[in-house]
Formats: sequence, C-alpha cells, structure tokens
Amino acid sequence: MFYNPNMDNPSLNLELRAASSLAEFGELFRRERKALGLTQSDVARRAHCRRQTIADIEAGRSVTTLTLFNAIQAIEKQMQLVTLQVDLDNVRAVLGPDWGD
Repeated sequence: MFYNPNMDNPSLNLELRAASSLAEFGELFRRERKALGLTQSDVARRAHCRRQTIADIEAGRSVTTLTLFNAIQAIEKQMQLVTLQVDLDNVRAVLGPDWGD
C-alpha cells in the first residue's frame, strides 16, 4: 500500500492504494511516478539505482528489498503492511447484524 506521508497539506489525496501482486504494484508505482511528473531516470537518480531497475519494478519484476524501499521513498511515498484477515465487525456494520447467522 502507498500513501503520501506529507500530512502538512490537507489538499493532498491521502487515499490508500493496495497491490496484491508484483504486477499490480508495478502499475501502481508507475501511476504514482507519472502523477509526480517524474521520469524513470529521475526516480533512479533519487533511489541511487539504474533506470532499468525502475523499469523492472514497473514491469512487476523482482528487485532487492532495499532497492524497492529506496524507489518508494524516491516517489515520496511509503509502504504500509496491513492484515489480510477479514474484520467481521466491519462486515456486520455494512451488511447488517444478521449477516453470517
């Protein structure tokens, strides 16, 4: 998941965006980079890696963890780990108290 940690500007969209595969993550990364008006080379310079490495991330290919974290930071985002467990209380709140009985 990505979100913009710059909380000083309330006009920023802080919506969380999730990816469940490398391909989805790569597409999300590409959209975020382009939204910032950055080229792959710009991000590579900021992340201290090759442009091809950024292309690999965007293509859903595997890179080292440190490289991935540096690339995420280079587009001014951060990653958040969240549980995959279903929150039954929230499901009941949406579907009604009789759901699942």
